[in-house]
Amino acid sequence: MRARPGAGTLLLLLIPALIACNRGGSGGRVAAPPDSPGPNARTVVIDPGARLTGSLYGTSATRGIVIVSPTDDFQAWERVAVVLAQQGFRVLLYRRPARDGDGAARAAGDALRQHGATKVLYIASGAAVADALVAARTDAAGLVVYNPKAGAESPPRGGMPPVPLLALASLADNETNAQARRLYDAAQEPRTLALYPQRTISPALLAGADNSELAAVLSDFLRSAFETLSA
Repeated sequence: MRARPGAGTLLLLLIPALIACNRGGSGGRVAAPPDSPGPNARTVVIDPGARLTGSLYGTSATRGIVIVSPTDDFQAWERVAVVLAQQGFRVLLYRRPARDGDGAARAAGDALRQHGATKVLYIASGAAVADALVAARTDAAGLVVYNPKAGAESPPRGGMPPVPLLALASLADNETNAQARRLYDAAQEPRTLALYPQRTISPALLAGADNSELAAVLSDFLRSAFETLSA
């Protein structure tokens, strides 16, 4: 680990590459039909007008996590959602729609609160990071961005959300790690930038089976973000 005094935390994760996955992130595609919920999940309506639904995991928890997923990353995020629910979080996972992504992200946060979450943290990957950046400006516990899509406005119009930030990116993918660094540099404290050596940018690494150190960084950040709110 290497830290920058007074400038947040920079983590270099020296983890062997164990899996090979397709490049994630897909913005602007036509929304897929409603998903069947994964194991231990149920379908909830996020936005009736837009016919947007999501999969809800961990229905007894009060700490809420919204995962905004591009279509290509969805199956990987399902694995992560199961793990997070087992860790004591209420998780709402949905596919990023083709239109009004930031509105959908805000609606997902509202839906999760209606289902019992007292505080909501946003996680997003690829092009969906843009939606989470907007939604996290409103009463969020924190924000996790995973291999954000290059080319997005950085910092976003309106500024970074005033919440704890964890930016995760592959050192081997110059475009996504450069974007993660830009978001990290624009964020306020507390903020953490974690870079790992694998070329894969699939969120499946965060499920922990293939990359326990990266999953531990996420787990520690989530615990810290919610503990800060309850302190």
